[in-house]
Amino acid sequence: MIDHMIVQEYFQKLEKQEEMIRLKEEEEKIAKNKGAKQPVKKPAIQEEEQKEVVLIPPNQYKRVRHGVGVQLFLNQEGGVLCKYEGNWDRDRKHGEGRCYFPDKSYYFGQMKFDVMDGYGQYTWCNGNMYQGNWKNGRFEGGGKFVHQDVKFFFFF
Repeated sequence: MIDHMIVQEYFQKLEKQEEMIRLKEEEEKIAKNKGAKQPVKKPAIQEEEQKEVVLIPPNQYKRVRHGVGVQLFLNQEGGVLCKYEGNWDRDRKHGEGRCYFPDKSYYFGQMKFDVMDGYGQYTWCNGNMYQGNWKNGRFEGGGKFVHQDVKFFFFF
């Protein structure tokens, strides 16, 4: 749970910052109109408040997933629908990773720009498995398919 007092204090600080910016802009506009080259007066703020006020530019940076992490896709009841854990590069699944799907199938292997690409293993919920090369989310190149019911290996 988020503490409402902390949220209120944060918004009060933001309001003070906005007021300071607005006052500074008005004073600069007045100084330009008069043609005066006098320094702009700062608004009267107590020293305590001035120390804790930090100007935060709104929405300057977008949060981007980069490095190693986990992403959960949740359903409406709050249960986990899908899960990805692995490497991220500029907000895309890229590198070694693991994907777990809602039908209990899963993929371990290389990802490239959010799709299965490289060497990996996909296992279906019925036990069938493909292990080999992937290109743009499809089987491509050498690999083997193991059919669970027949117990045969198919090599591509």
